[in-house]
Amino acid sequence: MRGRYRFGDQDRIKIETPFAITVYLVKISGDHLLLQEPGGSKLEFTRIRDTQQSR
Repeated sequence: MRGRYRFGDQDRIKIETPFAITVYLVKISGDHLLLQEPGGSKLEFTRIRDTQQSR
């Protein structure tokens, strides 16, 4: 799905898609990303590093 995102102040990100506009609080710690709607649900992501290296 295509969309746009924009970082704001106070650790916020605004994500715009053709279907919705959502603002999340952003927390990044190491390989973990947490997006939380103010007073609402959470999306948690963990970065998976590529174990193959380019030669």
